Formats: sequence, structure tokens, C-alpha cells
Amino acid sequence: MADPEFRRVPPEDRVEFRRFVDYAFSPEAGPREYDGTESVPDRPGDRFGVYEDGDLRSVCARYDFTVNCRGKWVPLAALASGATMPEYRRQSYLGRLLSGCLEKCRGEYPLAALWPFDYGYYERFGWAVGSEITEYTCPPEQLAFGRDAPGTVRRLEPDDWPRLRAVDEVYARNRDLVVRRDEEWWRERIFRTGGGNERYVYGIERDGELRAYVAYTVESDGGDRRIHALYAAAADHEARLGLLGFLSNHDSQVESVTLYRGGETSLLDLVSDPKAVDCEIHPGTMVRVVDVVDALSAVGYPDEVGGTLTMAVEDDTAAWNDGPFELSVSDGRGECRRVEEGDPDVRLDIGTLSQVLVGYHSVPEARRLADLRVDDEAAADRLAAWFPSRPVDPLDDF
Repeated sequence: MADPEFRRVPPEDRVEFRRFVDYAFSPEAGPREYDGTESVPDRPGDRFGVYEDGDLRSVCARYDFTVNCRGKWVPLAALASGATMPEYRRQSYLGRLLSGCLEKCRGEYPLAALWPFDYGYYERFGWAVGSEITEYTCPPEQLAFGRDAPGTVRRLEPDDWPRLRAVDEVYARNRDLVVRRDEEWWRERIFRTGGGNERYVYGIERDGELRAYVAYTVESDGGDRRIHALYAAAADHEARLGLLGFLSNHDSQVESVTLYRGGETSLLDLVSDPKAVDCEIHPGTMVRVVDVVDALSAVGYPDEVGGTLTMAVEDDTAAWNDGPFELSVSDGRGECRRVEEGDPDVRLDIGTLSQVLVGYHSVPEARRLADLRVDDEAAADRLAAWFPSRPVDPLDDF
């Protein structure tokens, strides 16, 4: 029996790839029949799989994202549709798939992310929680405080995607992991749901300039309607208030509004009755440094800090990340290189490095809650100055 092989899924295996995904994510629909590869839904992304003796054992898709990370736009590999048929599970095929993806992404994507089926499972391979999601659900009238915000409400169409992207560019200045979506993603995944249904997309204009947008569906659950606003962004606070006021105007149509923010609770300070708001915080995407040298050299740093630190990184999955590295920072830029063994200033595993890099954990938090070990407080202070905590957005649904 040949060793499992990681490789791109060829066109002739698209039906088999889809069969894996269908069983993993919608088994309640039962087996589906496809009339050749032309009948398989054409989705964005590249498809990869692990083969053994010529047969598929595990599959995934990879989307080409660019995200804001500490003021720089950085390529990120978004891994999705990870699936193994039940007869092949618990045989290390998914682990081989993940390591193969990292090898394939190295040199092109400094960072990777995924939505896990099990957080603990992926932690074994060096992935770590990189964001939190705040889910708000409330009666629409609780958002009425935004009705007097300045601006004009506009219905937006797919051809307006460059205007929405301009809002994101401003929104991303103070937040990490905001996706710079391309035209195809705007059209197929924001203006439409993953299942192909259209979303309503509205925006707030001031002086002819789009300042905020919200993309939502209207859903019915047992006769009660709700607005499900999966995506929204605002260039300033008043524009955000305008969006909330717009959603409140649906009080004659829906019983509730559900919307999402990245790990914060500010809506509770804005509504008239905080108890009327159901506020839940969930773990978001998992993130991973693909290549330590590339990642630490790709992100931005505060202009006023500088110096050099050595760090010993532990990575049991990607051998090229396992070992000592030197990071030098000056003029808002970092330069990282691998060095010989020595006495490092910092010790940490690859998951902790990933969390600190994207801003999910501050250095003090990573010392308390994760695996960051620093003996010299001066080194800890320097590291903290290089990597201040930043608000992190949950990535798109992919």
C-alpha cells in the first residue's frame, strides 16, 4: 500500500470531492446524484485532497484571502470544506491534509485560517483561536436610538461592490483580519448566501459617499420573522448608528434582529434596555502562522519602537517553524531570520505566536492564558510594545 499523497484534486474527481463535502456538511439531505462534473456547483477556491492507492481519503478547499494585519495587507490561506468520509476517519488522513496544506501555502501565504468543527482537534496541529464573535439579538425597536443619525439610506446592488470595499478600507484601519474581498467574493458570498440565495444590502450615504453597509436575510422561525445581518461595516460611529436605525425601521415586519461584531459589547451601552438584548460571545476563526519568517516580516509594527529579540518557537507540525528566530524591528517594519541555537529571550508555541501576531492576545494575556514564556521583564515589555492588542474581526463565512 502506497503512502498517502497530498495533491490538488483534478477536474475528473470533482464529483467525488463534492460527495465528501455533502456527507460532512449536509448528511440530512441524503445521497445526491450528480450528472457528471458539469452538474457540480462551481464554487470559488482551489481543491486539495489526500489520496491513497489512487482514491480520495480526505478533502479541503482553499480560498485566496488578503487581510489587514497590524496595518498591512497580508495574504491569508482560508481553509474550508475539510471532510473525511466516516470509513476513513481516525486514520490520520485529516492531519496529513493539514500538513500538506501548510507545505503548499508556504512561500505564498504567511497566515492561514479556518472555521473548525472542533477547536481542540485543530489545536493539536498548531492552530489557535484568533477572534471572538459577539452575537446580538434584540427587538428592532431597541435600535431606534439610531434613527436620527445623519445620512441617507440606499439600496445597493452587486455592481456597487467597489463602494462597499472603500468602506472596508477605512473600517480596517483599526481592526485586524478584515478581508479585502475581490469582486467575485462580493458578488457570490456577500450579495448572495453560500446556498445561492440573494441578500438584501443597504448602505448609509453622506454627501454622496458611502459610509456604511449591512448585508442581511429575512428568516422565518415558527412564524416569527427575524433579520439576520451577517455582514456590516461602518467608516465611523455615526454611520454605524445610521445602520442600526435603519434596521429598527423593520419593527412592523420582524420580531427580532440578529447582528454580529468582533468580540465587543458596546451595543449594551447604546440601547435603552440592555436586558432586552441577548448578547452571546462565541469563539471565532482559528488562525495559524504558516511560516514564522514570512509572517513576522509581513505585518506592521508601531513606528516609535525598535530593537531585537530572539524567540524559540515550538511547532510539531511544520518543521520549518520549529526552532530559534531573531526578529529586528525599526521604522514600523520587522525583519525575521532563523538563527543558531542559543539562549532565547522568548519561548512560545506556534499557536500562541499566531494569537499574539493577529492581536487576539496581548503579551500579558498570552503569558497568563497561553504559552508565552519570558524570563526577562525588559524583553516582555519590548515584545508588548511591538505587538499591542488590537480589535480582531471574525473572518467571513467560508
